[in-house]
Amino acid sequence: MPIRIWVLVLLCAIAALAYVHRVALGVSESSIRADLGLSTEDTGQINFAFFLIYAFCQIPAGMLVDRLGPRKSLAIFGLTGAITMAAGAFGGFTGLMSSRLAMGVAQAGLFPAAIAALARWFPLSQRGRASGFLTASMSLGGAVGAYITGQMLGVTTWQNIFVILAIPGILWAIGFFVWYRDTPAEHWQVSTAERELLAREASVSSGGTRQPTPWMTLLQSRLFYGIIGQQFFRAMANAFYLVWLATFLQNAYGMSKEAAGQWTSVPLLGVVLGALIGGAVSDAVMIRTGNRRLARSGVAIVSLVIGVGCFLSAMAIADAMTALMVITLAALLTSLSNACAYTVTVDAGGPFVGSLFATMNMTGNFGAAAFAIILPKWVGWLNNDWHMVLLLVGGLYLLGALCWLAIDPRKTVLE
Repeated sequence: MPIRIWVLVLLCAIAALAYVHRVALGVSESSIRADLGLSTEDTGQINFAFFLIYAFCQIPAGMLVDRLGPRKSLAIFGLTGAITMAAGAFGGFTGLMSSRLAMGVAQAGLFPAAIAALARWFPLSQRGRASGFLTASMSLGGAVGAYITGQMLGVTTWQNIFVILAIPGILWAIGFFVWYRDTPAEHWQVSTAERELLAREASVSSGGTRQPTPWMTLLQSRLFYGIIGQQFFRAMANAFYLVWLATFLQNAYGMSKEAAGQWTSVPLLGVVLGALIGGAVSDAVMIRTGNRRLARSGVAIVSLVIGVGCFLSAMAIADAMTALMVITLAALLTSLSNACAYTVTVDAGGPFVGSLFATMNMTGNFGAAAFAIILPKWVGWLNNDWHMVLLLVGGLYLLGALCWLAIDPRKTVLE
């Protein structure tokens, strides 16, 4: 098996572990409140603090990745994230808040570093699929983490769970640093054929540059604004599945809390499948046409527009299960663009992939946060007609598709 596949396996593993660590607090929330005598406002503040510092640390962490390279960065951020997971078990509210803040900093650097590693190890014709697996592993990590944490709460304390879940991350960081190398040429297990393939299809190397990030150049790039714009609108719309879907099903279709919670997982499965399929489709178009813009922007625009059509169709459906299946199809289609978005940062970032991806990811987090404010106001303006939420979500995805018109990954943000 090519060594780059093992690199991808390791990157997917740490991405999944990061989401396991994220969801553990949410699943354990009621136990933590009861044990520490906290209120829901207290635990809400802890979650808010994590996402706020996670968003604001994206750019500094991405710049650090560009300077250190993926190997050192991933080992540092992976180890720090795991240690802070365990530290959350100690010190009451203050300890939990401090550990989540530190985890937010660590996880802010994980994903820019993973993308920088992908840029070095995968040729142009395979980056879509690699990005698809990476994005899908995040959703899978969240689902698996929620299940494991829930099962473990039945047999042990939340403090023990936090410590136990930290162990794989510590082992991963040590093993990754020992085995991984920043370039295929440095790795002793890479075959001559694989080394030649990667050298032949390589774009500009990413990570490890001593040059400061040229922010003025990036801020004058139309491509740069297209990349962060599509992420802002897509992440805003994606928050519908992660945060509001169960509430939507209860209010729009009268589902019980239990049923809505169970059926929420179906569109999320569509998100996972969409990421995987999107990466494969993007690479297939790339191989067949050799046109990077068609493979990335073309696939993203077509899938988003068709997905918007599904959302609009679901608005007219009265049966809850039928509407849910159409929404799931929309989730799958709109998620085809996930891999395209990750891949385009690799294509267009040049030696500053970490900084570009971090800026894109930060912008997306702000979009997701904005959705939490916009959706309740939207429903209020429309007399609590929750069916109209689908119009809002579809409109956001359409705006994301329009941003893709400005993205030409045949260029870099430095041009």
